[in-house]
Amino acid sequence: VGISSSDGDATTSHADADAVDLSVDGKEHGDAAAQQDAAADRPTDFASVAIAAAKAAAATKAAAAAAEAVAAEADDESSDGAPKDRLSAIASAGGIVPLVGLVTNGAPMSKERAASALWHLSVDAVNQVAISKAGGIPPIVQLLEDGTEQATVFASDALDRLAANNPENQAMMAKRLVALLGSTSNGAQQRSANALAELARKHPGASVRIVNAGAISPLVALLGIG
Repeated sequence: VGISSSDGDATTSHADADAVDLSVDGKEHGDAAAQQDAAADRPTDFASVAIAAAKAAAATKAAAAAAEAVAAEADDESSDGAPKDRLSAIASAGGIVPLVGLVTNGAPMSKERAASALWHLSVDAVNQVAISKAGGIPPIVQLLEDGTEQATVFASDALDRLAANNPENQAMMAKRLVALLGSTSNGAQQRSANALAELARKHPGASVRIVNAGAISPLVALLGIG
């Protein structure tokens, strides 16, 4: 009986061991199959990401165009002597920060649309301060160098409005415009010099800020180049 029991235990032990081996092998095969399935899904994931990115880009462009249209209409209303409630509403709704983001990092046409929207919004004195606080002046100045032809026009017009009765904005613009005088682009140098001339001509006290920004030497250098 004892021998029979021992043989039985041995048989059971081998059976258990075989079961463990099968279990481990099954898990390994299962993990391998799962990895293969995941690998097979990756192209689909990449395609989804690409599609999502394309939709986001299209949405961004559409949003910039919509913001431009709304701001333009509100600007037209305020120029007729109507209240500037709609301009203030755009700013209150948080519209300025994303527009500054588009001017900074958007695609060329999105930058152009956003610059147009900021130009329209900057007719309001409160928005002028908000645009400056959101970091809008440096990327607007940068458009004078790398923006589309129409974007450079919007940028110049926006800078003119942002400078109105705002010495802090004028000083910031003067510093950035003077730095742009050192650009390797002749067009950017010319646009920067023109912006500085307009700043000094239209806004009392701005000429002092331009001089303090170090404009004399680079302007004289440009005259030497012709």
